[in-house]
Amino acid sequence: MQPPALQLRALRKRFGAVEAVAGVDLALRPGEFLTLLGPSGSGKTTILKLIAGFERPSAGAIELAGRDVSALSPADRGIGVVFQQYALFPHMSVRDNIAYPLKLRRRSPAERDRRVEEMLALVELSGYGARFPRELSGGQQQRVAVARALAFEPALLLMDEPLGALDRALRVGMQEEIRRIHRESGATILYVTHDQEEALTMSDRVAIMREGRLLQVGAPRELYRRPADRFVATFFGECTLVPATLLASPDAGHVRVAALGREATVRRGAPTLADDISLAVRPGKLRLRPTADDLPLPTTVVDVLYLGDSVRIVGWNPVAGEVLARADPDEAAAVAIGQELALGFAPADAVAVGGSR
Repeated sequence: MQPPALQLRALRKRFGAVEAVAGVDLALRPGEFLTLLGPSGSGKTTILKLIAGFERPSAGAIELAGRDVSALSPADRGIGVVFQQYALFPHMSVRDNIAYPLKLRRRSPAERDRRVEEMLALVELSGYGARFPRELSGGQQQRVAVARALAFEPALLLMDEPLGALDRALRVGMQEEIRRIHRESGATILYVTHDQEEALTMSDRVAIMREGRLLQVGAPRELYRRPADRFVATFFGECTLVPATLLASPDAGHVRVAALGREATVRRGAPTLADDISLAVRPGKLRLRPTADDLPLPTTVVDVLYLGDSVRIVGWNPVAGEVLARADPDEAAAVAIGQELALGFAPADAVAVGGSR
């Protein structure tokens, strides 16, 4: 079998008394786009620096295609890196920036020229080779940085919040560009962000970090539909958390609970659950017109936000606390602040989670 493109084994990093990375195990498949997602201070950028060789691990191993590179210098690892600020050489043309890593590796002038043209075409900047970074937009500079990182065909491409400096409209466009570049190049990419939307729309899989620990890894749809705990449920998309009591486990994927004065069978978020659990319900699953079989969640409207294709309703329930719902604009046209809504949700649309928020 083909070894993982990247394998982290019990990776740890301490800075004095602080354990920034606390025993992370993670495998990245060849050609995969995997995102490390977490709040500031969760350890995701430290992991990126450890993989690139900018920091040395306190314990554990980093393997590239089955080879332990933990003790190698950054130059000997063959990894491409794209930083948030792009780090383009201002005195060099676009062409020379892209050719720089090839020149370091003593590629012939003919090979450099050929590869630069391939990279310019890949990032859709053919004809821009003679320009300088100052003559490019932020999005164009970002694409040059990606082209330079891919030019020498690295075994792995690391991207450290590369869209953080762009405005929202440009950021959305660049998300699509990076996905296209990934598909066309076949590169293996490890992407770091704290933006849930980026992770949701761009990734083959997402690894969620908190306080140096890896909480859950999976496809975006799986993490969204079946979060492992309360933190994953609330960090990877909005949700309402309804307190519940665990009654029984009818099978590996479901649990029987008591919540909101009723009993119901719901999906299980983690393989094991303690007694202290909540039902995580996504905003789109709360109904303004619940059925008789739904779990009732009476809500006082606190705020109403019109978002174009949908309306976001923020409410309050004495048991669940903050309630977040999303509805069709026509259906929610009469909803007003202070109104009492008889919201509800189907048990099949809830997932039982434990852990802290």
